[in-house]
Amino acid sequence: MKTPTVAIVGSRALPQGQAPRLLISFLAGLAPGSKVLLRRGLFTSPNLFEVQVEQLCDLIGIEMEWRYPEFSAKGLGRQAVFHRDEKMAEESDLVLAFYDESQIGDERSGTVAFIDKAVRLNTPCYAYALRWVYDEPLPAVIRVGEHDPKNLWADKVPAA
Repeated sequence: MKTPTVAIVGSRALPQGQAPRLLISFLAGLAPGSKVLLRRGLFTSPNLFEVQVEQLCDLIGIEMEWRYPEFSAKGLGRQAVFHRDEKMAEESDLVLAFYDESQIGDERSGTVAFIDKAVRLNTPCYAYALRWVYDEPLPAVIRVGEHDPKNLWADKVPAA
């Protein structure tokens, strides 16, 4: 079996410190030679979630690659971001997406749209949302969707 390529996307709405808590066990369990794809803008800094995933990959020794929108004849607008995300989903063996509970079903969220692209391309994907519970210091993690027709990743992805 080839080593997997995993796209990990997170919403800018996520609070600081969530990536290590959610992903350390998953990333540590990836086979040597695995690669993680992360997205960022061409002229903007990556969001905090992706920066923390980058740091985890470095700590664990997993290859990581930033993916940027590509300039085209139509410029660098939403179309370039759409193509970047679609290419990432197409090249991945698995997509993991994390966002705030308030973003479930939000058609303006690029992170939610990323999952839609992965499903359309038949790439296995799992979506998670963080739900804040009264008086709890950390949010609860709920799995809000998945597409894994061959059940290849169910026992490997982060538990909710």
